[in-house]
Amino acid sequence: STFRSISRTSVSSTSSHESPIIVNASFSAYPSSPIRVDSIEAVVWKSENGADSLYFKVGFTNVGSGTVYVTAGCGSSLNSTITSGAEVVEMVSSVRCLCAEYMAPINASQSHVSVDPGCWSGYGYVVRHPGSFSAVFTLFWSDSPQPANSPDHLTIIATFTVP
Repeated sequence: STFRSISRTSVSSTSSHESPIIVNASFSAYPSSPIRVDSIEAVVWKSENGADSLYFKVGFTNVGSGTVYVTAGCGSSLNSTITSGAEVVEMVSSVRCLCAEYMAPINASQSHVSVDPGCWSGYGYVVRHPGSFSAVFTLFWSDSPQPANSPDHLTIIATFTVP
């Protein structure tokens, strides 16, 4: 099957508002090979300017027989787009950081986590209100350590509820 659907409804938080709040998603990902999406989270944290900032973490496993490569370091193979709930989460501009990225090998049966956005993105997300929102993610990978002009990818559709 090329379609995988997992529902996650737990919300983890601590009593201190300064600690990150982890919101798991209900999501669907396709295709499911050679990359299997294991988890997707929205991490809400208090940024230096006092805003409730948000970034996404996608955990995945290489279920294929060969090595795949993803962008890592100061960069990511994950792209995100908020598709509904703009009143809950808003995209904002940010200053890009200068740092190095590389192609990380993910061998068969190995797991990895990609994040988006990061300081390299030039944008971020801010939580404006509690509520639900949806996002579409694209996770890119290559079968070569050289960045590909048209890498393979999978699509993830996710829904989150921010407390």
